[in-house]
Amino acid sequence: MGYMYICRYRDMTIVHILCEKMINRARRGVMSKVNSSPLRILVVPPSERLPSFQIGIKLPFDELQARGEIEYKTLPEYDVTEQDLCEANVIVFLRNTTTESLRLLKAAQSEGIPVVYSIDDHFLHLPKRGFGITMAEPERRFTFTSFLKKADMIRVGSPYFAELIREEYNNNVCCIQASVDFSLIEPPVPKTRNSQGLIIGYEGSAKENDFTVIIPALQEVLRKYGKEIRLEFHGFVPAELLAHRRAVYFAGGREYKQYLPFLCGRAWDFGIAPLEDTLYNRCKSNNKFREYSACGIPGIYSRMPTYSDCVQHEITGLLVEHTSEAWVEAISRLIEDEPLRLRIREQATLFARSHYTVARCASEWRQMLLSLEGIR
Repeated sequence: MGYMYICRYRDMTIVHILCEKMINRARRGVMSKVNSSPLRILVVPPSERLPSFQIGIKLPFDELQARGEIEYKTLPEYDVTEQDLCEANVIVFLRNTTTESLRLLKAAQSEGIPVVYSIDDHFLHLPKRGFGITMAEPERRFTFTSFLKKADMIRVGSPYFAELIREEYNNNVCCIQASVDFSLIEPPVPKTRNSQGLIIGYEGSAKENDFTVIIPALQEVLRKYGKEIRLEFHGFVPAELLAHRRAVYFAGGREYKQYLPFLCGRAWDFGIAPLEDTLYNRCKSNNKFREYSACGIPGIYSRMPTYSDCVQHEITGLLVEHTSEAWVEAISRLIEDEPLRLRIREQATLFARSHYTVARCASEWRQMLLSLEGIR
């Protein structure tokens, strides 16, 4: 049986389960031999502007490079040469779905170079819009499936997605949560009472289906509390709320280094994270919990594996059934219960600062990379 590295939440602590094969390799001194010089890693993303690269790869890899444990370079798939492949100990692909990336996968493995495929969305179940239309192309779906089956290791950010891949495609899968660059938000922004009312926020891209049941809930809350509250949307706002006098919209598209301070600076009293119950959403990583909590924003989250694997109900957040009635009840509860908001804010921030540091993420990447078979 191949190597398995599983992240599960148990009593709010990530537990890493290493298979016997990795332990035996470590005992034989394989890892210490590899660790005698920095690992040379070639990263091949579709774009360095992707948040998945900036947060999930660059942050931990910069940390490991600063420690002297790896040396890495990043190249677009069409710029990778045979020499680039041969110089690498490990190749990390990120969200690649082109025929060129599949050619590189085959070339690397023909040279005996271990390949890691980092993926944070289940592309076969994307909604049929935007990139989902692109992923409906047969060659893209074939490439994606080939990476899932043939990569030496699949890295995901969701325990649920890891288990699905393990059952359907590849036993060699690991769950490594992305990190937060806390240096961007130091010192923590103090929460001050807003004279314009309590602020409820949402951050994210266009998710019309996720908002289908929550739009009437927000409309009901606005009718119920009036000037006591204000809604703020960053990146997406439902059309039904865009013109409401108690709703404010901020365009998205900020780079990570600008985005995180912006989010913290809004000083939301709490945030919302609605998700429709679909297989695609179940496989997503817990971005909103991680970032809301890092910024000291209490959150209400749809009760799905995306969040139920990490949110401890009424301690680090509220988990809610994805119905209009349940959302109205949960939002009203946090509006009216300030002590609960403050307790969640404190506990969620502590959890984020202990679980989502760059140093911790980097160490998990290092552990996984050193476990790969065939490192030269």
